[in-house]
Amino acid sequence: MRHFFHLMLLTLLLMALSSCTTGSSHNRGSLSVAMDKSRDGYEGEREVPDDEYPEPEEDEQEPEQREEDEEAHTDYDSYGGDSGPSTLLVMVRGGQSFLADPYFSRARGGEIMVGDSGGRWGVFLTGGFNILKTDPEHSVSESIEGNPLEFNAAVEGRFYPFKDLAYFSPYLLGRVGGFIMFWEFRNPLTSGDDTIHSDSLGGLILGTGAGMDLIRGERFRLGAAVIPEWYIYGDQTSQGFTNDFFGSQGLIRWTAEAGYRF
Repeated sequence: MRHFFHLMLLTLLLMALSSCTTGSSHNRGSLSVAMDKSRDGYEGEREVPDDEYPEPEEDEQEPEQREEDEEAHTDYDSYGGDSGPSTLLVMVRGGQSFLADPYFSRARGGEIMVGDSGGRWGVFLTGGFNILKTDPEHSVSESIEGNPLEFNAAVEGRFYPFKDLAYFSPYLLGRVGGFIMFWEFRNPLTSGDDTIHSDSLGGLILGTGAGMDLIRGERFRLGAAVIPEWYIYGDQTSQGFTNDFFGSQGLIRWTAEAGYRF
C-alpha cells in the first residue's frame, strides 16, 4: 500500500511538471500561423508576434496555511510507515503503433514500468518515450523537420479475471497520464530579437486495452498487450504559441514486455 501512494504521488508530480514545461511569458500568436510560416513554400517573412504577458502578482502563503501543509505532509509520511517490507515488479515494455491518426502515422518507443501486481489487481507507474512519424497526408509534415520526440508518464491499472493462472493469463488495463512533445520547425521563425528553431507542447494521455501474461510467475513476467490511446494536447506551447493546430491524436499500440520482481 505504501508503494501505491508513492507511485500515485510521483505520477501526479510528473504530470504537473509536464504541464508546466509548456508555457511562456511571451504571447507569440497562433500556432497554426507559425506552422504555416515554417513551410518551405511560404513566400512571406517568417516573423511572429512578440508580446509579453503581464507578470502575475505574488500571492504569499499565510503562516497558518503553511502549518496546515506541513501537518498534511507529516501525516502522509507517517501513513503506512509501520508496514512491513514489500517488493516491486520492474518491467520494460516496447513496441509501436499499427494505427494512428491524424497528425502522426506511427509511434515507436518504449517504457519502464514500476509497481506491483498480485491476485486480480496490479498498478504501475510508467515512464517512456515515443518517436513519432508525421503523416505525409497532413500539413504537419510540411512544417516539422524530422520526427518529433515525445516523453510520457502515467499510472496504469490492471485487472486479471483469472488470478491463479501462471501461464497465458489475460488482463484488462486502463491508464492516465501526461506527455510532452518536442519538435523542430522546418524553417526557423523570428520573434523580436529571438530566433525560434523548435518548440514543445504537453497534454493528457487516456488509454485502455487488453493484454496477456504469457508467463506470470512469482518473480518473472513475460507478456504482450494492445493499447488504444488518446492524446489530448494543451493550450499553449513552451515558446508562447496558442495551440489552435493540434487537437487530439489517436493511436493503437502493440507492445511486448518482460519484468522481474525484486
